[in-house]
Amino acid sequence: MPFPGNIVAYNVNTSEDPERIIIETQRLLLKALTPALMRKVLTTMSDDDAIAYLGLTGAEELSSERKKLAGGLETYRNTFLQFVLEVKETGKNIGRGGFHNWAVQHSRAELGYLITDVSQRNMGYMKEAMAAIIDYGFRELQLNRVEALIGPDNEPSLRLAKGLSFVEEGRLRAHSFVDGIYQDSLTFGLLRDEYLLGK
Repeated sequence: MPFPGNIVAYNVNTSEDPERIIIETQRLLLKALTPALMRKVLTTMSDDDAIAYLGLTGAEELSSERKKLAGGLETYRNTFLQFVLEVKETGKNIGRGGFHNWAVQHSRAELGYLITDVSQRNMGYMKEAMAAIIDYGFRELQLNRVEALIGPDNEPSLRLAKGLSFVEEGRLRAHSFVDGIYQDSLTFGLLRDEYLLGK
């Protein structure tokens, strides 16, 4: 069990949102975003409220999220569970992370994350959040595998994956189309048995 000391509590309920899953760590509240909640936020809240609730940087990111909604947030075999990262001390949302490609039938999910507030990067928040989210995935969602696909030049993400005990498994050539260029992805995986044994 590599990260149990990081987690203060699971499913901390609040009176304003009693059904929302919240994971509490030492410095963060990780507030769940399910497809149903994402749909509600993007269709019923004002732009300013949705930006604040989702921890976005502005109207451009909100537009991108609404395009994802229009394209379909989930399919018959894939869904997601994201978390907004809120700093407890300030109440500010600084980014998101979680399982953005969750194949429920196969008990497998891909990890994704981003600190949107650049002033909060390199402070250890993402490692703290991802450790708790991974723990939640293995213990509560009964995932068997968590994977991360990372660009070979993305040093912060490579350090994060290795620091969370992920194993590098290979390279997917020309896997992602980013900024008009096909880029490779390095594949990392962490298995439930390895995690629970404290690999």
